[in-house]
Amino acid sequence: MSNDEFLEVPPLKPVRPWDLFNPNKERVSDKAQERRMAICKECPFYIKVTTQCSKCACIMPQKTKLADASCPVGKWGIDSDAVKEKK
Repeated sequence: MSNDEFLEVPPLKPVRPWDLFNPNKERVSDKAQERRMAICKECPFYIKVTTQCSKCACIMPQKTKLADASCPVGKWGIDSDAVKEKK
């Protein structure tokens, strides 16, 4: 999947670190999270030692799991096809 296949829509509210603890926040599939991380790992703003983004300071293995998260420099966005179905 290329970067053009992402639906680039700004989140209604900014993603916050505590969103990871909210069970009502939608998550992406493992495959989508891995794809997002692969993009991050190739980015010059990715800090390998801390797994953080130097632009947003987020810990990327966690941020990439949230469905309404997006890259601060536009390399990946909200991927509506990758959202896990609610059970």
